[in-house]
Amino acid sequence: MVGIYWFKNRRFYAEAWGTRCASSLQGCDSAGIVTTIDTAITIQRLSAGFATDRIGPASRWQQLSWQSTGNRTQTRFTVLGLRLDGKEDSLLTTTQSAGIDLSFIDAKRYPYLRLHALLQRDTNTGIAPKLTTVRLTYTKAGDAAISYRTFRAEHDSLDAGEPISISAEVRNLGQARLDSITVRISLVLPTGQRQTLQTLQIDSLSAGATHPLTITLPAFVQTGLQTLALELDPDSRLAELSKQNNRASLSIFVRADTVRPTATIEFDGRRISNGETVRQRPRIVIRAFDNTLSLTDTNAIRVFLNRRPIFYAQSQQLTFIPATANNPTATAIFTPTLTDGDYTLFATIRDAAGNLADSASTVVRFRVDSEFRVENLFNYPNPFSDKTEFAFRLTSPDDERPTEFKIFIYTIAGRLVQELDVMPVINAGWSEYYRIPWDGRDKDGDLLANGVYLYRVVVRSSKGTITKTERLAIVR
Repeated sequence: MVGIYWFKNRRFYAEAWGTRCASSLQGCDSAGIVTTIDTAITIQRLSAGFATDRIGPASRWQQLSWQSTGNRTQTRFTVLGLRLDGKEDSLLTTTQSAGIDLSFIDAKRYPYLRLHALLQRDTNTGIAPKLTTVRLTYTKAGDAAISYRTFRAEHDSLDAGEPISISAEVRNLGQARLDSITVRISLVLPTGQRQTLQTLQIDSLSAGATHPLTITLPAFVQTGLQTLALELDPDSRLAELSKQNNRASLSIFVRADTVRPTATIEFDGRRISNGETVRQRPRIVIRAFDNTLSLTDTNAIRVFLNRRPIFYAQSQQLTFIPATANNPTATAIFTPTLTDGDYTLFATIRDAAGNLADSASTVVRFRVDSEFRVENLFNYPNPFSDKTEFAFRLTSPDDERPTEFKIFIYTIAGRLVQELDVMPVINAGWSEYYRIPWDGRDKDGDLLANGVYLYRVVVRSSKGTITKTERLAIVR
């Protein structure tokens, strides 16, 4: 390298260079660097100083020595440490000329050094010192580099919404281990700005070692020709021999998205048929999926009830959970309090490309009835031979549970042969839909004879009593 030395009010140029240590140089190991000068420096005034350009970067500082004529007190060196943030600290001032140990200097904190020398004439003789040799030995820093030939995408063109897989190799071309290497992959925007897509860490990379990278990126919303940039140590936190090999880029083509998002709507954990009765306080969950993973804001799912828009910011009854890379489904949760009547729920599902979900999956018509009811009562199979199930739907205002629910089974002549208590099942968990099994036996545990029987459902609550009667048949 070329150093610039300051000599009072005029510049003095001297050549300096970095070279591998030879065995003839004392105090220098096989991985060391010698920085020296080949021009003798003297002064014409009473005193003068000069400073070197920065030296390094180093992974370990070793020794400083120099040779000069005259009294040893006539030459004084100050070692200045340079941090990565540009700040400079004075670390050592000495008149000692040989074997000055610099290993106490933390190369991670001070990857660069500068030397400042002060030369003074002898006050008695007036003889000026002559600085003939300056030698600084140190071990080179590491050097993370992207192997440009290995930086590639799995496909050079893909559809919008398709994940992108890229690979590359990172090599340490330096002579010291590098720790905590930040790797950043970004999308270069048309403005020249960079949008970070993913950041990861290489914990450690030994000198001469190679680390393979395989990165899967989320699907692109942008279409057309896109440029990806791969950067090592983007915040310049590492001291390296060179930063020019820390960047690489590649281009891929993204075709436009024409795939519609899909959607489902559930009331209290299940899909309902049009015209079905629901509770006054249903939990309505709208889930939307899109291949581009672009359903990340509230514009993705908009909710309308009887043509009236429901706004997220103005209603605590409506919340939105965006899609993520780990969960590509966006969700809107609507928990209204409804009065009796007929309703139409409509949701618009739109992805970033403007594709809309099919309206058949985003429109639901339902009704709210606060009366206590037993609906869809039947047994299956019917006729049966050894077992059947009584199925029904129980609705009530505010999920009020009945105080009594029994199924009575009679012969055609009206004799009671079995009584089933449904309350333990209802108390175990409110679900609106129930199935009560029966094995075709009477109260004594005997199988009933073939024939037609009547079963009566009796439900009592604070609203009154409900009674329903149906027929069943046993055929063995």
